[in-house]
Formats: sequence, structure tokens, C-alpha cells
Amino acid sequence: MAFFQGAAKHYYGLNGSLVWSFSLSARGIISILVSPWMGALSDRIQQRVPFLAMKAFFIIIPCLPLGLLPDVPLRGTLTFVLTVLMGFGGNAFGMAFAYCADIALQETGRSLNATIAAALTISFAPSFILAPTLSGMVAERFGQATMFIILTVMGLLSALYTMFILPESYGYVASSSGTPGGATGTSSPVSSAASPSSWGSASPVSPGAPNISRYATLNPFRYFRLLSLRGPAGPIVAALLRRICGVLFFLYFAKWSMIGMVMLYAQLHFGWSPEKAGILITVWGIVQFASMHFLALSDKRCGATARAGCERVVSWIGLITGFVGMLLMAGSFYDWFLVLGMGVGAVSMVTYTALTSYAGRLVDPSMSGEVQGLVGTVLDCTEVLGPPFFGAFMRWSLSPGSVLHGLPGAPFLFGSFAVLVAMIFMVGLPSLEDALAKLQGGSDRTAVATADTAVATNGLQEGGQRAKARLEEPFIRSRGCTEEEPSEPAPERPQSATSA
Repeated sequence: MAFFQGAAKHYYGLNGSLVWSFSLSARGIISILVSPWMGALSDRIQQRVPFLAMKAFFIIIPCLPLGLLPDVPLRGTLTFVLTVLMGFGGNAFGMAFAYCADIALQETGRSLNATIAAALTISFAPSFILAPTLSGMVAERFGQATMFIILTVMGLLSALYTMFILPESYGYVASSSGTPGGATGTSSPVSSAASPSSWGSASPVSPGAPNISRYATLNPFRYFRLLSLRGPAGPIVAALLRRICGVLFFLYFAKWSMIGMVMLYAQLHFGWSPEKAGILITVWGIVQFASMHFLALSDKRCGATARAGCERVVSWIGLITGFVGMLLMAGSFYDWFLVLGMGVGAVSMVTYTALTSYAGRLVDPSMSGEVQGLVGTVLDCTEVLGPPFFGAFMRWSLSPGSVLHGLPGAPFLFGSFAVLVAMIFMVGLPSLEDALAKLQGGSDRTAVATADTAVATNGLQEGGQRAKARLEEPFIRSRGCTEEEPSEPAPERPQSATSA
């Protein structure tokens, strides 16, 4: 990322902050529109792997002009056009987290939170550690063009590995040892439908899978119906989801000033080279690796009761570290403040995994995919709004003669205020145990109210029948005898003695 921001500075100067930030925003808009289609299609064909491979391919396309074209203005233009087209690969984490969810649902004793944390620990975080350092070494020795060619080749190998070697998560069977394909264990509810031979059957769609023939299900903003008090999740869950989405929106809106702009800020304000700016990403990866590893281990060692109560605590840890990291960057009168701020702020990623797990526990498993879509759409909205805002803010603060020229870290200061707003949303969020107890109480009250309504309805029906009978009784009597009151026979005339 540091080298792409370096290209923005090289070709556009101070306006590079605007070019880079608006290309990220356009990429986010495309991702919001494409991700629901990808999710629906993956459910329909019951495969995640092809979409993961497609995502791996789209990640590398901005490297092509930087590695193959000479140093001309067209090179910079194509780079950021292809950065926008990366959005056709969908959300950065949506399909990967769906892959994890397929496995976590079959692994007894493992939560989705721990599964995601473990996946990030062994893949995403190490790449943040190694990629900037190794890329900088290659760029210094062989040039940046060679480095981008190597990255392109590695991306193609990753896409091929994903497509042809990575096992499919649909149809996963958890064995007693926790490895896929075991003979013992519970099979996936979609395993019988996941085989290619079943795709031509009458109903190849897994239960609860979106129907791609209905365009309403592919509307990315349809997920926001869960936030309605009259929505399918119910008023209690909707109120909790509102708070969760508020926390994540303002936290990740602020984090775009950190993960999206700080390396460009170091190059524009402190004159760092792209190789040196890559140190910030390395620090971010090291701390994130340690925090995710700790989160996965603690989830594994804790019991189910302790796991149910830790989401809120973990979320607060992420919010506090994010706030402190923003303040350190806002006061970065010395460049080493940036390194310290990145290290502290990297812990804030745990808030996302904790609240994602929290939200998934609030709803029925048949709605967990829609909840994940809601959270993913909220994060995509931050990608659309955050980079342009902080990019324009940074250009304003770094411009000579600006009223903020004496406070170059103003974008990060505003980010700290956004984290404070996220904390306000977080204050009203109860622990998961209390939330589930409240949901259970609401369900019990609903059941009692339903039973009372049924009894009252039956009583009204019986009372109505009795009133109807009383009203009809005079009319029936006026017409003569009724079946309920048969007429008495006329008394027989006594026989006279003569006739006797």
C-alpha cells in the first residue's frame, strides 16, 4: 500500500491524497454493489472457492501498469483506474468470513470469533509483517518495477492455489479430531446438496439461500431492514444491531485515517520514502498478529460461559486502543509518534471480530448470513465516506497558508472524536448474556401474550354465541315451539260416565 501511495505522490504531488482517497471511495461503491451478488451466487451454486480466487486476482491488477509500463503519466492514471476496478472482487473479508462460518458451524467447541481470529493470525497479519519489509528490500536492490512484477506473479499463484487446491467449505464435515472429511461427526446441513451431482435436482439451493431471481434480495441496502423495529429480527435485536453498527461505523470511519492515509501522510509531511513508510504497515501487522493470536488462544482456553461474556470486554479494549492510537498520531510532531500510534491502534481490529460474533449470536442461524451482510455493508460505507473526507482534510491541513497548517495531524484528531462517538454507542450495549436473557424474556412474554389473546378470543366467541342465542330467543318463541322447549300436549278431555 505504501508504494501505491508513493505513486500517487510521484504523479500528483500534494493532490495525490485526493487521487488516492477518491479511488478508494469509488472502489468501495463498486464493492457495495457487487458483494450481495457474489454472496447470493455462492449460496446458489454452493461454492465459496471460485469467488475467493476471483478476489485474489482482482487484488493484483493495479500492479500491472507499475510493473510493465515505463515511467509516464499514463502509468499513474492506469494504476488508479485499476485500483477502482478492484471493487469488482467484492468485500475484502465478506467471502473469507463466510468460508470461516461454514466451518465454525460444524466445529463443536469453537466460536466464529475464534475461527476468524485464527484465520487472521495465520494469514492476514503475517502478510502485513512480511510484505512491506520484503517489498522494500526488493525495490531497493532491483527497482520498483521488478518488485511489482514479483507481486503480480505471487498474486497469480495465490489465485491458482485458491481455485485448484483450497478445499471447499460447503459440505464440510467435522470429525472428532476437527479435521474435514471425518467419518464421525455431524455433517453440514447443506452437504447433501453441495455435490455437483445434485445441482441439477429440483431444488439445488441450500435452505435459507437467497433467491437470485428476486432482485430485492440483491439490494445491498436491504440488510438495513434488520435495523427496523418492525423488521424480521424483532425490536429487541434491531435496537442492539443499531448500536453495533454505530460502533463499527464510527470506529472504521476513523480508522481510514490510519490504515488508508497515514503512509501517504508520512511521505508528504516527513518526507519518508515508500520503503520507510512500509515500516508502519509492518508494525501494524506485528501487533495485529499478537492481538489476534491472544484472542484465539483465550477463546480456546475459556469455557462457553466465559466466551459468552467476553465480546463486550474485547470490544472496549479495541475502542480504547484505537482512541489512544489516534491521539498519538494527532500529536505526531516527531515521526516516531506515527510508529507508536500504529502499534497501539492496531489492537482495535479485535472490536470488529468481537462485535461480529456478538451480532451473530443474537439471531437465528438462518439469519446469520444477513447479519454478516449488514456488518459488511456498514464497513463498505466507511470505505466510501472515510478516504475522501480524510484525504481532503489532509490536503487542507498540509497546504501552505491553510488555517490548519500548524496542526498537520488534524485528520487524526478528528478521527479520535469519531472513536469517541463509537464509545458512546458502545456504552448502551449490554453483555451478551444479558442480551440473550432479555431476548428470552421477550420471547416468553410474547408467548404468554399470544396465549392470553387466544383465550380472550375464545371467550369472546363463546360470549358472542350466548348473546346471539338470547337475542334470537324472543323471535323463536313468537313463532311457536322451539326444539329446546317443545310444546306441551293438549290435556285429554275426561270421558263421561255414559260413554264409559
